[in-house]
Amino acid sequence: THAEGLGLGLGKKYLCITMDDGYFSNYDLAYPLFKKYRVPASVFAVTDYVTNRIGIQKFTWNQAATMEKSGYMKVYSHTADHQPVVAGEEEAFLDSMRRSEETLTENLGTKHVKAMAYPNGRYTEAVQTTECDSVQTQAQQLLDEDGYVLQFTVENSVITRKTKRDAIPRITIESGMSGEDVVRKIELTAENTFAAEGEGNET
Repeated sequence: THAEGLGLGLGKKYLCITMDDGYFSNYDLAYPLFKKYRVPASVFAVTDYVTNRIGIQKFTWNQAATMEKSGYMKVYSHTADHQPVVAGEEEAFLDSMRRSEETLTENLGTKHVKAMAYPNGRYTEAVQTTECDSVQTQAQQLLDEDGYVLQFTVENSVITRKTKRDAIPRITIESGMSGEDVVRKIELTAENTFAAEGEGNET
């Protein structure tokens, strides 16, 4: 079925590190550590903000290319202008996604896998109401048709056997958290996730 086809099909436990927006600190602070310890990570960049230097300092496309060439970091789409999924504005969201992908391809080349992250945690908010749920479902389907194999949310959960590739949860790590804080938050999130799904912590 289509639902079964959306599964991630993972047979092992994985820890994925992702960062949103495309800040300069991704290049200046995080990238050297990922390279030093050989840890892969992904950045979801707001492409217009990177190109036009909007807001808090972003990395440049040359710096993004350097990170990608290292083999430890990949840059994916967080839309062109941080356009969220909003009822009645589906076309604006999809247009922003397509413009973003064009910019990524122009600056970094074509990727083997297309991935994206929803702005502002909109996926999490969208599924809470009937009106937005239908919008989000439409967005997921259209992005799937556009070839986005992985769609990331900010739903606070860990990946399980039930996780779909068009609704991948993430655990938010706040500035100032210690390593112990991070590990504990992951453990608590995993406990809560598996308790809610009524299964043991096996994934």
